[in-house]
Amino acid sequence: SMAWSPDCSRVVTVGADKMMILWYLEKSDAIHKVKAHSSYVQDVAWAKDNSLIATASSDKTVKLWYPTTCMQRKVLLGHSNWVRFVKFTEDSKRLVTGGDDAVTMVWSCPDGQVIQRIGGHKAAVVAADFINFPWYPVSPIVTASILGKVYLWLPDSGLMGFMHYSVLGVENLPETTTHYLRYIDAEIGRGAKGLRTDPIATEKEANMTWPGQENTLSCSLWDVNEVFRVQLFEKEDEAPKVEMLGEYVTTHREILSQQGNLDGSEKRVPLRTPEGEPLMNFNGIPTLVRISVQFERIEHQANLTVLIEEGKNIKKLGETGPINAFCVLKSHRGQEFKTKVIMNSNAPQWNSEFSFGLGPTITDLVLSVFLVEDDRSITELGGCTLPMDRLLTKVCSQQDPFSNWYVFRSPVDFKSRGSVRLKFTYNEIVKIENPAASRYTLFPDELAGVRQGRGTHFQPRFKFKILKYNLYFGACR
Repeated sequence: SMAWSPDCSRVVTVGADKMMILWYLEKSDAIHKVKAHSSYVQDVAWAKDNSLIATASSDKTVKLWYPTTCMQRKVLLGHSNWVRFVKFTEDSKRLVTGGDDAVTMVWSCPDGQVIQRIGGHKAAVVAADFINFPWYPVSPIVTASILGKVYLWLPDSGLMGFMHYSVLGVENLPETTTHYLRYIDAEIGRGAKGLRTDPIATEKEANMTWPGQENTLSCSLWDVNEVFRVQLFEKEDEAPKVEMLGEYVTTHREILSQQGNLDGSEKRVPLRTPEGEPLMNFNGIPTLVRISVQFERIEHQANLTVLIEEGKNIKKLGETGPINAFCVLKSHRGQEFKTKVIMNSNAPQWNSEFSFGLGPTITDLVLSVFLVEDDRSITELGGCTLPMDRLLTKVCSQQDPFSNWYVFRSPVDFKSRGSVRLKFTYNEIVKIENPAASRYTLFPDELAGVRQGRGTHFQPRFKFKILKYNLYFGACR
């Protein structure tokens, strides 16, 4: 592996010979040769501010070096297997490492203190990098494992509160000459939570209205850059074709920046067509969606990590045999998580971990188990409620994570439909004054299709030689 200095006047190389060599390109000379590690040196990185060089090795260590002298500054210990890569942030204040122990570690620079151990992958972590999103004060991280799983990790600012979005109606709809049904789809995030209003026939109507607060979408606010989207659709009665007329897209951050509109009062927002033009009626008046937004701030005191491990004796009413099932775990304040579907099993192994922010108003958790039928329809098998005060008494009374089986009962006859084992870990919130020391949390969805997608194969086009090394240039296909 090799890395360039910020001014491209020097290059550092490492490899299987355990050596780190610093080259000065104008003279084609090796300035320094150092035995960097006791085993294969897997990767090297040069900080953008020219303050440090970092190396990763099969000897399970990461080392920091002074670029001018190649003197060792610090050894970073924490990995239990080969370390495959090192990467600096653009501001050189953080370092990310990972390897065969399936752990990604984030370090502060130049002191080399561990900020966080991230253990989301199930196999060796072979690559990671920081993403320079200007709207995040701390750069998010993307990691990839040898199994082709790619995860996005966002800075965790903690649970800030709850957002409540209500869709009240639409004004100044484009007129139609055909009998159409129109409705609104609203969603938060990448399809994580959503609602659909009742379709309304709008042959001559210029407005649509839904009574009260029946179309309300609530969510817990962890990431202020999460998207809130409202889309207006229409379809001919009895016809399958659906067309999107317009949409309104914003983020929690933009909503929160609008002072005075977060108490549930009504506001009107314009829709835009799929081509990006304002949606208008035949009189040139913009089509507006009437929404109300309420922000409920919470004092974030702790995190409760819940591992949904497995189920047993899961069955549906009046039948036996393997089923397709998944779990939903939620609080009554908008925090909701869903496991994957396990097919053809009465004892599914979910092993899905989620984190709930706790505050004075979080009073219980609700566990629900759902059945996926052969026609892909979803039926609730049953559920149970976990009072938070009793749960925390048990969880906080022991050092090890608290594990227990919970029986869920059918909403029809209140009989048992099986049991689910949950494991709980309680963590107090440590207030971090320095934003550069903030921790990371997993983005809700993994980035799928990595192996089969474009950009996975590197095709060289030409090469040139520096000293005895060949540098290849090409394109990803």
